[in-house]
Amino acid sequence: AVGTSKKVDGNSFYGLAIGFTVGAFAFAFGAISGGVFNPAVGTGPLLVDAINVGDISQLKWIWLYWLAPMAGGFVASIVYRVTHYHADYHEPEYKDMDTAPY
Repeated sequence: AVGTSKKVDGNSFYGLAIGFTVGAFAFAFGAISGGVFNPAVGTGPLLVDAINVGDISQLKWIWLYWLAPMAGGFVASIVYRVTHYHADYHEPEYKDMDTAPY
């Protein structure tokens, strides 16, 4: 909601908020996934290592590097839509059209 909500239009703290979020996630989940939050960043080293070593058995988890970020993005979009839909996507209804701002 930091970069898309109409309530924070004109603020310039987006980069700081996103940076702190990525830093917190890297600190919390870095030991689990190596801090991979982008499917391409997870896929590249896996493929290169599989080619170098000659063992493709380590590619059995590659689906997780693609599915997890997509599922997380989908769930986040649903949560945002449910919690911010009325405020961000609906114009206020006016009973008297003479008092409407447009």
